[in-house]
Amino acid sequence: MAEDIFLDRSRSSIAHQISQSLGVTYDSALDGVDFGKKGCDLTVALPRSRLKEKPAALAQKLVSSFQADEYVESITADGIFVHYRCHTPNLIRSSLDTIFKQSQPTEAHPHGTYGTNDSGKGRKIVVEFSSPNIAKPFHAGHLRSTIIGTFVSNLFAANGWEVVRLN
Repeated sequence: MAEDIFLDRSRSSIAHQISQSLGVTYDSALDGVDFGKKGCDLTVALPRSRLKEKPAALAQKLVSSFQADEYVESITADGIFVHYRCHTPNLIRSSLDTIFKQSQPTEAHPHGTYGTNDSGKGRKIVVEFSSPNIAKPFHAGHLRSTIIGTFVSNLFAANGWEVVRLN
């Protein structure tokens, strides 16, 4: 894993337990662990494993062999699905630590890197926003347009775009 993210470690922990309990490879078990629905954190759809046993029996086998750890605290079987809940205090602590670390300024990134990405790298955009007439009084409409234009410009810049601001 390129980044040490709590949910990736949780998926890995679940895949390890599945591979031990059901005798499948770690990689195929990891491929089956998806982000959850119905109020759970991670879900496994057992028919995807293509094992010969019935999915409901496999689900009960996973529930009976489950061992809580620092990443995953509980498991529930729901027909052919198995739902896992992450250890909430550790998830919160890990998320806040990541946000704090990425928010710290560095020489290369004076505003930190939290919330940024390179999806617009190599692309250019022109953002045009208020250019008030200096011969007339400045009013709230100018301020609103300036704030929105600055926000949109900063948003594109945080996503790797080269932004040309026309004010």
